[in-house]
Amino acid sequence: MNILIKCIISMATVACTHKMHNSEYSNTSVIPSKGILLWPNATIPYKIDSKLTSKLKIEKAMKAWSINSPIKFVKHSAESHYVVFKATKHNVCSSQVGLVGGRQEILLGKNCGYTNILHEMGHLIGLQHEHNRPDASKHLELNLEAINPSYIENFKSWDSETAYEGMKIDLSSQGYGDYDIHSIMHYGNNAFSRCNKNTAKEFYWENPPKGVACKTMKALGEDDLKIGMHKQLTRKDRRKVKYLYLLKKDELFSFTQETHPYNKQKQDVIDLNNNHLTPPYTINN
Repeated sequence: MNILIKCIISMATVACTHKMHNSEYSNTSVIPSKGILLWPNATIPYKIDSKLTSKLKIEKAMKAWSINSPIKFVKHSAESHYVVFKATKHNVCSSQVGLVGGRQEILLGKNCGYTNILHEMGHLIGLQHEHNRPDASKHLELNLEAINPSYIENFKSWDSETAYEGMKIDLSSQGYGDYDIHSIMHYGNNAFSRCNKNTAKEFYWENPPKGVACKTMKALGEDDLKIGMHKQLTRKDRRKVKYLYLLKKDELFSFTQETHPYNKQKQDVIDLNNNHLTPPYTINN
């Protein structure tokens, strides 16, 4: 079973991004029984559909992930496993999570902006939604009444011990990292609200019941306006990818700091403290 993350574009709602005030994300499946797979050697071969008008945004997003994590994007040649950035006539942005095997696609509708592409690449790399973390309840209060019943599954938590194949995820600040309300992978506070005009008629609230807010989630001790995807990767977003790919110790992810992909690149990289580094690259917590 694969995971497909879909972004439904609607002009009527503010969901996940501050750049596009019109997107909702839908996790349309569950974690595969064997767990999410990561990309061998942290390398993702790719092709870009010639029909896409967002090629520059895709390349900018790939660069953002590449200079801030172990991930390296390479143009597809003869690799068995690769991703195609494909145009779609539908108002969606979607990606499967992690390595599925063979050809897989990131679908990009005409309204998918740079922030949306960053988000979908996060899924491709292997990241799940931040608000689905097992410890989310310590940071968020869900307004269950306001959530469109068709999408209630999108707010359930994943299991840190089964989410990634062969890995037990340490959610501490020394492991996967602390909860990130600002993450590129976090829902906005109006995501899948029954007040959104694109909601199915039987669930739509033209006026919410007395005493019930339209927001589907509230940050505990944080400014609600800051919930959800920002315009760039956060420090914690970058840390999560480094943790997943540099912790993996099997034959597919056996590179060391000496053989790290960055050491073969003649470019500066940025560590978790926003310091510019040059090869040889060293992972800093």
